[in-house]
Amino acid sequence: MTQSDSNASATAGASNALVDTPDVADDAVLAALDRGIAEAVKKVDSGRVYDAENERVRIKWIRALCYAIDTRRKIAESAELDVLAERVEQLEDAQQQDSPDDHGSEAVTLALDSDPE
Repeated sequence: MTQSDSNASATAGASNALVDTPDVADDAVLAALDRGIAEAVKKVDSGRVYDAENERVRIKWIRALCYAIDTRRKIAESAELDVLAERVEQLEDAQQQDSPDDHGSEAVTLALDSDPE
C-alpha cells in the first residue's frame, strides 16, 4: 500500500466516523472540511511545477479543493435552513398557543420580519 493509499484510507475512515454518527454537530464536519481546504490551498499555492506529472497532481489538488469548498457550502446552507425551520416551527407553535383561531396571523408576520439575532 502506498502512502497516498494509506492517506486515502485514513481520510475515508475519519469521514465515515463523522457521517456514521447522526448526532455529530455540523461544526465538527465543517472544521474537518476547513482543515482539508487549508491543506489543499497550501498544496496548490506552494507547488512548483517541474514536469507534467507534478502538474497532474496539482490539478487533482485543485479539484479536491473545489469539491471540499462546495461540500462545505452545502453543509453550511443546510445548517442555516435547519435553524430557520426550527424558528418557523417555534413561531407556529407560539401562534397556536396564543390564538387557536386565525386572528394571530399579524403577530406571526411581525415575528418573521424581526431579526432572530
